[in-house]
Amino acid sequence: MNWTRAFLHYGRTRRADDPVQRDDLLYSLLDAVTTLDPRFDAAYRFDAIFLAEPYPDGASRPGPAVKLLKKGVRARPERWQYPPPVETGAAAGR
Repeated sequence: MNWTRAFLHYGRTRRADDPVQRDDLLYSLLDAVTTLDPRFDAAYRFDAIFLAEPYPDGASRPGPAVKLLKKGVRARPERWQYPPPVETGAAAGR
């Protein structure tokens, strides 16, 4: 139910002129879905793709998308769909 509510929220607010108004609750709604059901694997993957996709196809919010995927890794470390993060830049010794 909450997962559907998140997409309905996005659909209703997507045409707002202010991008902050458009996406103010989106991450919170999607985060609530995975908090209520941490084993709902599809929610982590599809929500992260949806959050990261550029507007108008998605929410253009890559930061929250990564945050959601990291939450999925913590909740379901045994899942192959959540590979370990790739270290880049200074963290990788470059």
